[in-house]
Amino acid sequence: MGVRGLPTNLVSDRQAPWRVGAMFALAACLPVLFVQIGVPLIGIWGGFVGSTLRHPFVLLVAVSGAGGQWVGGRLWHGLKSRAVFGAAFASALAGPLLAVTGLESFSAYETVPRLSLGFVPVFAVPYSFLGLVSAALSGASLPRTFQLMGRFGVGGMFGGLVLAVVVVGAGEQSGVLAGTLRAVGPGIACGLPAAIGGSALAKLSVA
Repeated sequence: MGVRGLPTNLVSDRQAPWRVGAMFALAACLPVLFVQIGVPLIGIWGGFVGSTLRHPFVLLVAVSGAGGQWVGGRLWHGLKSRAVFGAAFASALAGPLLAVTGLESFSAYETVPRLSLGFVPVFAVPYSFLGLVSAALSGASLPRTFQLMGRFGVGGMFGGLVLAVVVVGAGEQSGVLAGTLRAVGPGIACGLPAAIGGSALAKLSVA
């Protein structure tokens, strides 16, 4: 077995790559939904009155960490593993989420190649780190660790490209289509790399 430490029911299940990938994607999309829905609602209700930008950021980190702990609890045994993966998940998503929250600041004259130069490393490096932590918790060998980091990193590259396309596409459109791109695009950009990495983790566990 290339990766140890995953529950037996996941290792023996042929649907494990899909299931684990879906769990990772869901956990990555939760903070995006919080940015898009939760933060505005809390603001409308006056929850941030008199507070600094640190308060929404702390809540965002908490939501990210909770999603990571949920995934960690499904894949590894022990509170320590859950806590470590929760912290790693929150750390890994910090950069991509900052990019997502700043979409409105980009000009309509930006190009996909130019934006990709910034977005791709912002996504690829943190997701590679998440692959490293996943491999460490699963007891993977060094070659498997690098392989898993590469899978997560490639997923992050796709996520950065998706976000670049969303920014340019939304800038070229107007009305409902532009709003749809801004609403759906960030979730895809953050969820896709997580799904690719999670699926790779499950596949390595049965390799």
